[in-house]
Amino acid sequence: AVVSTQSTGIALAAFKKPCRKYIKKYYAAAVVLPSDWIDIAEIYTTLGDRNIGYSAIPVVLRKAMAKKFPTFDVYQIGKYNKNPKKKAGVDDDEDEGEKLYERHFFTLKQLIRKIHISDPPDSALIPLL
Repeated sequence: AVVSTQSTGIALAAFKKPCRKYIKKYYAAAVVLPSDWIDIAEIYTTLGDRNIGYSAIPVVLRKAMAKKFPTFDVYQIGKYNKNPKKKAGVDDDEDEGEKLYERHFFTLKQLIRKIHISDPPDSALIPLL
C-alpha cells in the first residue's frame, strides 16, 4: 500500500505542472524495483493528460525514469520483463472517453523504447531480445 501511494504521488506530481520540479528530487527514493518504475508510467496514463496525448509521458518523468534505469541490476530487469496483464472481459469497442481514463499497461520493453534508453547497453538490451 505504501509503494502504491508513492507511485500515485509521483504520477500525480508529473500530471500537475507546478509539482513537476519535485520529481527530480524524489523519484529515485520512491522507485526501488522495476515494477515501481513501470507502475508510475501506468498510473500517469490513467490521469488523462490531454496536453500530450494518450499513453504519452512528460519529459520530466521520462528523464527521471531514464536516470533511474541504470540502477537496476540484470536480475531485477529479467524478473520484471513480463507481458502486461489485460483486463478480462474488456471490449476493444470502447468509446474515446472511456479509453482516456483506462489504465494503459506497459511492458519493460515498451518503456525502454518510449524513453529511448540505451545506457547501460547490457541492461537496456536484455528486455529487447
